[in-house]
This record gives sequence, C-alpha cells and structure tokens, in this order.
Amino acid sequence: MDKFDKKFIKNICKNITRFRKVFGWSQSDLSRKSGLSCAAISSGNREPSLLSLKKLSIAFMIPVSVLINESYHDFGDKDYLMEEFGDLVSLSKEDKYIVLLLIKRLKYGTL
Repeated sequence: MDKFDKKFIKNICKNITRFRKVFGWSQSDLSRKSGLSCAAISSGNREPSLLSLKKLSIAFMIPVSVLINESYHDFGDKDYLMEEFGDLVSLSKEDKYIVLLLIKRLKYGTL
C-alpha cells in the first residue's frame, strides 16, 4: 500500500469517526447499528471492506460515496450550513418543528 492509499484509508476512518460523533454514538452503538463487530469498528487504519462500508452507510443513512469523500465539510461551519440548508429558514413554524423532531430522532436512533 502506497502513501496515497494510506491517506485514502485514513480519510475514510476519519469520516466514520466524524459521523459516529455527529450521531452521538459510541463504537459499541455503531457496532450494534451496523452489524459489524466492535473490532471492525475500532480497527483504525485497517482497510475497510466494501461490505463494511455499505453496512456503515446504512447505519448512518448516507451513501457510501460520502464515507469515502475526501472533501468532508465542516458541519459546524455557519457559511456551509447556510449554503446547504438556508432554505430551512423559510419553512413554516410547524415544518421547522417536524424537521427538528426528525433530526432528534436520527440523533438518538429512534427513527
């Protein structure tokens, strides 16, 4: 494995960790939700299989391509959030409440 491959794998691992933290999940939580072993989740820089990436993407409810994307956006960046989700501001009060409930249910795994 050359240095570009290592960097690619490291990026995937970072993205998995980032999404796990966004959801507020421990490694055990992600293991349970994805059907992967705790060892597979905590393997750090080991090359994940395509099947593992598929299971993780299902658990996170995102496409596999997002996990392997090297241009991860900082979801804490206000400008990025406004660019991507600014139209949420124009929602009615009731629709904003529904969106907030959905986000909370996703975060706590009750959806």
